Amino acid sequence: MSSRQPIGQTSSWLLLILANVLFATGYIAAKFLLQNLSVIIMLALRIGIAAMILLPLLIAKRHSLHLTRRDLPQLAGVWRTRTDHRC
Repeated sequence: MSSRQPIGQTSSWLLLILANVLFATGYIAAKFLLQNLSVIIMLALRIGIAAMILLPLLIAKRHSLHLTRRDLPQLAGVWRTRTDHRC
């Protein structure tokens, strides 16, 4: 039997390890940042950095996602609540 793994399985393990390392560095960064910044500023930085990373992906995939202008408020996190008083 061969001990060689398929390339797809090896790259999956490498991506899993990379995700784990990135996830763990968030705790280390938070520990250092909270010594000098407030929680609100740190959370704003965290969300801002995530948005800057995800926005190019959203723009690149916008046609395959079939997004319309009506979807933009949901993507921005703005939801309107609809109150219907019919009984």
